[in-house]
Amino acid sequence: DRPATRQAPTWQALLRALRAEAALRMGELDEAEQQARAALAELPPPAWGVLLAAPLSTLVGTATATGELAAAERWLSQPLPADTFRTPAGLLHLAARGRHQLAAGRPHLARDDLRLCGTLMRDWGMDSPGLVPWRLELALAHLRLGEPAEAAALLEEQLGTADARTRGRALRVLSGIVPLDRRRALLSEAVELLEAGGDRIELARALGDTAQLLQRVGHPARARLLQQRAHQLATECGADVLARRLLGPAPAGGLVPVPEEPGDVLSEAERRVAALAAQGHTNRQISGELYVTVSTVEQHLTRVYRKLRVKRRSDLPARLAAYRDGPMEASRVEVS
Repeated sequence: DRPATRQAPTWQALLRALRAEAALRMGELDEAEQQARAALAELPPPAWGVLLAAPLSTLVGTATATGELAAAERWLSQPLPADTFRTPAGLLHLAARGRHQLAAGRPHLARDDLRLCGTLMRDWGMDSPGLVPWRLELALAHLRLGEPAEAAALLEEQLGTADARTRGRALRVLSGIVPLDRRRALLSEAVELLEAGGDRIELARALGDTAQLLQRVGHPARARLLQQRAHQLATECGADVLARRLLGPAPAGGLVPVPEEPGDVLSEAERRVAALAAQGHTNRQISGELYVTVSTVEQHLTRVYRKLRVKRRSDLPARLAAYRDGPMEASRVEVS
């Protein structure tokens, strides 16, 4: 906001590059691409020097997440200064290239890039998951190569140093290679961490994995609701490949369309929370059942009370039963 900054193209370009990377990490793919492109338009590539790798890595990451692999290849083909891979910006580029190689079906190349990234970070004393969680990314490559033991060891190591977002991502991946009796607890924690951290694409993945688990253990109705939520998140983020994957194979009964609901009509999420509260569940129990935070439950209940004109929790069963005879029936969304 400072006038001197607004009038300095270099600062404007750098700030846009940072905003682009932040948007990518929150799953705001359109915003990430727009900011990264604007950064490159603000400053010609030669003027960036080694920092050119920063906006380019964001553009590679955005294209990979949206399934536009040819576009990612074009961004990767942009020439970089020789010293780029002796800098933190080069680390971001290596990680983005590794993720792209994995998405393009080249896990051996992805493994090489991510191993190099990890070696450089350790050698430079910069081994921070907030910069690049290379162990997590490398674990994904090992899984694609059919090496679950190597992946598990890397994930456990990553969990020992992880920030909240990285921990949520690592727990989700780890849940796929542990015994079934451990899986639900790992996914529940992953969902809570990712929801609190704001990473919507990773949250969609965690919800989708949870839906698959619930379907497998015999809870198809709850699986459908979580699958719906995951698909909606992925669609909102522009992660079309993920959204298509979340659509199938669908849990028994398929996805149920959820209409837009204005005014005093309860949303799908509010109906789920209200139904459990009316059955006597505590806020913490509802949080565990629906894989959301306690704070989210409280916010939904506040809106439910207002819309149903309820002042006490004990009034919920009767008011909800009356409501079910009207708008709730019309919505045809199964509540479990």
